[in-house]
Amino acid sequence: MPLLMAVLLAFLLGSAGSARAIDFGSDPDALRDSVAARGSAVAEAWFILPTGRYDHFVHDNSAEAGGLRARMADGRIVSLVLPSTVVFEDSIVRLADLDGDGTEEIIAVLSSLSQGAALAVIGIDGDRLGIIAATPFIGQPHRWLNPAQIADFDGDGRLEIALVQMPHLVKRLELWRLEGSTLRRVAQVDDVSNHAIGTEQQSLSLARDINGDGVPDLVIPSGSREALRVISFTEGRVTELVQLALDGAAVGDLTYEGTFSVRLADGRTQRVAIP
Repeated sequence: MPLLMAVLLAFLLGSAGSARAIDFGSDPDALRDSVAARGSAVAEAWFILPTGRYDHFVHDNSAEAGGLRARMADGRIVSLVLPSTVVFEDSIVRLADLDGDGTEEIIAVLSSLSQGAALAVIGIDGDRLGIIAATPFIGQPHRWLNPAQIADFDGDGRLEIALVQMPHLVKRLELWRLEGSTLRRVAQVDDVSNHAIGTEQQSLSLARDINGDGVPDLVIPSGSREALRVISFTEGRVTELVQLALDGAAVGDLTYEGTFSVRLADGRTQRVAIP
C-alpha cells in the first residue's frame, strides 16, 4: 500500500461517534450542494464541512467536503473528519453492503491535494467510522474518477463497484470488488465516460438486466458520450451487447423504461430503443 494511503488510513480509523440527534436536513455542518444516502443499518449518511482547499470543482460545485457523517438505525451519530491533505471530491453519498455482513458501507471519491482521486470504502465498527479500503490515488492533482454503479455485475453473489478513471481524459471503466480490507480490480473497459466536465450530473449510467439473463448489465456512454454502450460482465467475460448512437453528447438524466432516455448537451432529450 502506498505510504500516503497507509498514513491516511491510520489517521481516519480513529474517528469516533457522538450522541447528537441530527440528520442531513438539520446539520449545520452539512455540504448542501450534495445528495445524502439512506439505508437500513446506516439510516442516513451525508457529506460535511464544506472546504475550498482543493480548487478543482470538477462537478460545478463551489466547495468539496472535509468530512462525512452518518446516523445509524439505533440513533448513534458517527463522523469522520479528513486531514487537511485530502477532501471528498464527490456530490453523492453511496451506500452498499459490499462485504455481506448486513451493514452498509459508504462509498465516496477521496481526493488528495497532491495525488488526485481514489475511491474509498468507509465502514462503521461500533462507534468508529473509518476507511476500510481504497483504490490507489491517480498520482497527480486535479485528476478525478467518477463512480458509476454498484451491482453484482458478474452474477457471483458479490457486489462490484463500477467507476470511470478520468472520464474527461483516460475514459477507462473499471470494476472493483471489496475483498477483506482490499479493493481488487476485476475488469476494465476503455472508451467510456460518465461525466461532462463542469456539470453537476454524476449519475450518467445505469445497472439494468438488458439481455434477460438475470444479471445486471452496465449502461454507460462511450468516451465521446455520443453513444450508449450496454456491457455485460457475466462468466468472467466483458461483452458489449449493443452500442446505440445518439444525436449529440449525453450529459445527464439517463433512464430506462423499455427504451432509453437521456438528456443531450443541446438541452434536448433523446429516446432510443434497442433494435
